[in-house]
Amino acid sequence: MSAPFVIAGVSLEPRGGQMTITAEDGRKLEINLYGDCCSQTFFDDDARMDVADCLGHTLLRIEEGAEMPGREVYPDSDVENYYSLHIKTDRADFHIPFRNDSNGYYGGNAEWDRDWNK
Repeated sequence: MSAPFVIAGVSLEPRGGQMTITAEDGRKLEINLYGDCCSQTFFDDDARMDVADCLGHTLLRIEEGAEMPGREVYPDSDVENYYSLHIKTDRADFHIPFRNDSNGYYGGNAEWDRDWNK
């Protein structure tokens, strides 16, 4: 196991599909969101505020949460499903929301290097 991953910065574009977490020693962990065919997956508008709270914490684990309640159907036949990333640090657990917009048949997921701390 390498040195502790102390979070020095988080780069994220609301409604975008990538988050980069930077450690104090310069290491970077990229989390990318993907949508299945005919869909778009993106971070929730509130995600930027949530990630700012974890600066200075030691990153311990990241997990993709199950689909969250709150499925919305819009008049133009689009369906938004809600998901979250669970970021566990030495001081707190954070739930970073992301969404998938599709016609209702497709979903989204998050991918990152699962061996980020080895």
